[in-house]
Amino acid sequence: MQSHQIDANRRHYVIYVILTPGPWGRILWAVPVDLSNLPVRERLGRRIRSLRALRGWTQGDLAEASGLHRSYVSSVERGERNVGVENLVLLADAFGVTLAELLAEV
Repeated sequence: MQSHQIDANRRHYVIYVILTPGPWGRILWAVPVDLSNLPVRERLGRRIRSLRALRGWTQGDLAEASGLHRSYVSSVERGERNVGVENLVLLADAFGVTLAELLAEV
């Protein structure tokens, strides 16, 4: 089972799914969570993890698409890094979104 975070109507949810063949798996339940009290770098990490998971990518896939190292991507997702603007642009380009869209949920 995996959990993913999404934002539906500007509210954050943790989604628990069982992976099945196909892009989404079977959604078990959604639990609303308040992320506003987390540091910005942790909210950014959760946003990046969510976008990656929704695409079915591994950290290695995201690292390859963005040109960043896999261990760097991992530390960003864990909220351990203050990510520079150039790396944010690389991540946004890898996801095919604008920088504003990448940061919209943060």
